[in-house]
Amino acid sequence: MKITINTFSHKESLSKQRALFSECFPETVDTSINKESHYLWKFHSFPGNIHSYEFGAFAENDLIGYYAAVPYQYLINNQKINVGIVCDVMTGLKARG
Repeated sequence: MKITINTFSHKESLSKQRALFSECFPETVDTSINKESHYLWKFHSFPGNIHSYEFGAFAENDLIGYYAAVPYQYLINNQKINVGIVCDVMTGLKARG
């Protein structure tokens, strides 16, 4: 299986990401966390130049993995440090094992 890893584009692959999310987090099916509106809030509403960091692992056209982080800023010794808080990391059933 040939796997490619690219910056994730929600405009192109959001339905695939939501399906993978349901597969990896079945406890969220039929909840607000599983809706596209929650995804858009979580990853595309941060009030800064960068809303999120998202990457997808694809086998052919199938999204089999997803890695995301949201920007966060710490103040350490009076200096602002930009970091990413990792969330919604997924490996689909086809890519496990």
